[in-house]
Amino acid sequence: MKNAIPRYNFYKTKYGSELLIDVVDLQYTRKFLTQGKVHILTYYDITFITEGEGEFTIGNRTHLAAPGDVFFSKPGEVRSWDTDRIGNGHALIFEDTFLTSFFKDPLFVQHLPFFRMGKMVDKLQLPNGLYARILQLLHDIKVEIDSFHPHDTGILRTLRSPHATQPCLPHLYPSGDG
Repeated sequence: MKNAIPRYNFYKTKYGSELLIDVVDLQYTRKFLTQGKVHILTYYDITFITEGEGEFTIGNRTHLAAPGDVFFSKPGEVRSWDTDRIGNGHALIFEDTFLTSFFKDPLFVQHLPFFRMGKMVDKLQLPNGLYARILQLLHDIKVEIDSFHPHDTGILRTLRSPHATQPCLPHLYPSGDG
């Protein structure tokens, strides 16, 4: 009998109160991949590679991952990454209910080319300046999450700033879909 692929769920109460988004370092996630590198997530994941080079597989597509690369996976996709050669990076992880709290369209995430059913692209290479800005934004989000208090109603002010996401929009719709 074949072993089932490990499935990892989003830990909503990691910080006490329920949060539907997190930023985690790839070095931190390694310790959870105890049954091998192949796994399935039950949430959305945007992974930013910052150190090392190695293979990153989503579904049946394997890519060479290097600093500056961004990978997108949606719930239920089989994925793996070379934990020995990819030194570090950051993963922005979230459930779709996080985004629906900001947008009226409940299918907002599925409209993004990198999360559509039948998507053909998992990887994005951003210009260095934009990549650096996004890494700073991820750092700011992580700082805000780490300082989260259960009764704080202003969580993730970082993401609510129009300056945070506006420069990214042309890259999220690379084929003119936006």
